[in-house]
Amino acid sequence: MSIFEPCRPMIILLSLFYSLSAQAKWHLLYQNDKQGMALTGDKKALFQAIRLGSSIRVVWKAKRPGNPTSFVEHVIEPIFITNASDQEVFIQTAEHIAQTSYWDTEFQDFNSASIVWRGLLSTTGRFMAVWYNRATGQVVRKAPQRVEISWFADSKPN
Repeated sequence: MSIFEPCRPMIILLSLFYSLSAQAKWHLLYQNDKQGMALTGDKKALFQAIRLGSSIRVVWKAKRPGNPTSFVEHVIEPIFITNASDQEVFIQTAEHIAQTSYWDTEFQDFNSASIVWRGLLSTTGRFMAVWYNRATGQVVRKAPQRVEISWFADSKPN
């Protein structure tokens, strides 16, 4: 019997507590409409969370053209964040392979592995998606758009 055997239940309990307490607790800080106008929250709270090094999560929804009840919702943790003089926030998504369809659930698959896309979103409501050929660097498609964006921060204990 190990010297730790009598403590085993306590170690398991503390490990479980640590695991649960260390999980992210995402809180909505700010939400802007397609034109960058505040819908809820406080943009200053977003600036402060960025300044404190909190993890940020961004959510935006796209409606299917011609069918307002059909939508896809995207959730990302940005790979790059810019606070522009406490006026606006800009984030970049990670590079990833596009899907063959975002709407038809029976046809979900990856597009060509050589074509990837990235996004640039901001509190102005602007969203620029760019598809490019990873091998050549050639831009294949650009899709400027405006979207409602929700900005969350992780408030897990340090």
